[in-house]
Amino acid sequence: MRRRRVAISVTVAVYRLLLTFGTNPHARFCLFPGTNRVPMVTIRPATDGDREAIARVHVAAIYEQGSAAYEHEQVDAWAADCEPEGYPLADDDVTFVVATVDGTVAGFGMLAHDDGEVTAVYVDPEHARAGVGSTLLESLETAAREAGLDRLTLRASNNAIGFYEKQGWSAVTCVEHETTGGVILECTQFEKRL
Repeated sequence: MRRRRVAISVTVAVYRLLLTFGTNPHARFCLFPGTNRVPMVTIRPATDGDREAIARVHVAAIYEQGSAAYEHEQVDAWAADCEPEGYPLADDDVTFVVATVDGTVAGFGMLAHDDGEVTAVYVDPEHARAGVGSTLLESLETAAREAGLDRLTLRASNNAIGFYEKQGWSAVTCVEHETTGGVILECTQFEKRL
């Protein structure tokens, strides 16, 4: 009898979530620990009005997550070139999207179509581990499939290796990434068949 009540309670909870959020494929939800709030992650194309927020998220993510895997000098060099005007939002060969939570930019992602490379997936530390990164990555993979790509690559910073492995990506080799200031970051080359 107890199992039946639990199963019914879970079914009712899922039904309520579906009624609340529908079946929008670009919306994801999760409970924040310790709250009853269920935020919705929405993916949309980035606009010029997002440039400042993208740069803010980029720098915050680098310092918050990157500092766990790299020296201070490396993190500074990595973050040094995050200027709002430096993002190729209008490039036809690039898919550049933002993730929003409650209307605020919570992350961004970028896919270069010409070489099938995911060049960015960054999440605001305030929204880390809430489904933003996986939703961004999934949207880029979908865009790649729609563009006729059958394989993607990316270079992951050391702090993001576990994330990409959980998303079904395969590590290929260790590579070096040279920052604008000439500082070297060790990274891992990943690939995924679509």
